[in-house]
Amino acid sequence: MSWATTDPAAILTVTDEWTARVKGPDWITDLSVLVQGDLNGDGVDDVLVETISAGMEGSWSEVRLRLLTSVPNQDVLEILEEFAL
Repeated sequence: MSWATTDPAAILTVTDEWTARVKGPDWITDLSVLVQGDLNGDGVDDVLVETISAGMEGSWSEVRLRLLTSVPNQDVLEILEEFAL
């Protein structure tokens, strides 16, 4: 599911090829690519991404690592594993 589907008001700002920020009306998520390569040994390049999310008010926040991989014949990534920190 895309960010636009989840929250149509979300705005993506790409800092560089390794970092980005997605900001909604009352939340923000920073994304950082930590590692890129075949991390699970299946012959397909994967990406390990750290996401740090927080609400604009209150104390809600979360940090997660997500292992993403390419979907054959599509320009999307799929979550293989997710780790809450």
